[in-house]
Amino acid sequence: MTFRLNSNIPDDDFSLVNKEVGAFLQKQAGFVSRELGKVNDSTWIDVLRWQSRKHFEEAYAKSADDETVKRMSDMINFDTVLPLSFNVHPISFQ
Repeated sequence: MTFRLNSNIPDDDFSLVNKEVGAFLQKQAGFVSRELGKVNDSTWIDVLRWQSRKHFEEAYAKSADDETVKRMSDMINFDTVLPLSFNVHPISFQ
């Protein structure tokens, strides 16, 4: 997904809480990896890889009760959130 932070949130604060969110994610069944970064000066992108959509949905349901995930969510301007989902398809360039 892509998003922007609320205007009063420093990037460093957001990065710190996301270290804790990473620990939560690593405990979830089917979690593969996560990449978090900025696309430009204000837009963030959060790419999560899961073994299956079912694994993602189960972890997403659990995240509603996690205090660290709630802290992270409070930093995000939800008017700017663009959720994206895709399946990787191998491409041959030969």
